[in-house]
Amino acid sequence: MSSVYNLLRESCGLSQAEAADFIHEVRLDTVKSWSSDRRPAPQFAVNQLQSLLRTIRDAGEQFAKDLKMRSQGDVFIIGHAHHDDDARVCGFPSLSSQMHSIAIAISLLPDDAEIRLTPRVRGSIAAPIMEKEKMVATQTDRQALQGMTFKNGRCLTQGNMNRRKFERLEEIGWIKGISVNISDVEYYLTPSGRNELATLPAARMYSKHFTKFGIPDIECEIEARRDNLNLPRLFFRSPGNPLCGLDLGGPSQLRQLLEHDGDHAKAQLIGRLIEQARKLA
Repeated sequence: MSSVYNLLRESCGLSQAEAADFIHEVRLDTVKSWSSDRRPAPQFAVNQLQSLLRTIRDAGEQFAKDLKMRSQGDVFIIGHAHHDDDARVCGFPSLSSQMHSIAIAISLLPDDAEIRLTPRVRGSIAAPIMEKEKMVATQTDRQALQGMTFKNGRCLTQGNMNRRKFERLEEIGWIKGISVNISDVEYYLTPSGRNELATLPAARMYSKHFTKFGIPDIECEIEARRDNLNLPRLFFRSPGNPLCGLDLGGPSQLRQLLEHDGDHAKAQLIGRLIEQARKLA
């Protein structure tokens, strides 16, 4: 059985090794498991291939336009890279990816055209060039930003971990990373990142531990703000239930329980909200 990830990878003209090395920067075994659907591919990996496939398509469409402008009559001489390294000079991750782009260009040429394929020659026989797609933020990116715990505008990530989601946020322009040592990276918010966080909707989550703190056993919208006595609290709001406000001791205990369960994303979310509330004090 194939997978959405594998369909996209093959459509991009990528081998599993090329996807691992040049697109995701992960182990080959990881891409093999994503391709076979033995492990679901994470959203960032699917997004990377979606973006790449769109860029390959755009390169092919632009190349077809250029060919039509330059051609004399119905004869089209189409250049291609000499090998994979030459394709990367043209912006593609592999020769096969460039050939996919060329196929798109050919499909847009007149039906009665004479088409000749040949290795490219600079200044004489052109090949398609792929420009990097402008990064467009997704909901997954916004959730990743919300999940980061910033203290004084900085978030420290420790150990040998997959930081691809943070690298993507860097490419968008929301954060900037600095290597602290060989294994730790500290990220700080850019002005654009601060603006994005300010416009994000209130966080939502559910935990089996909610009832231990008097929180309704349902997904809640969580907000950090002051109560009537001007004290910082986290408020848990859910449909049909009274608003539940906790001083920061309760959420701190909830965060510890989530960490103990291995639910690090939710623990980070609660931690970020606690930090927001402390800044209100």
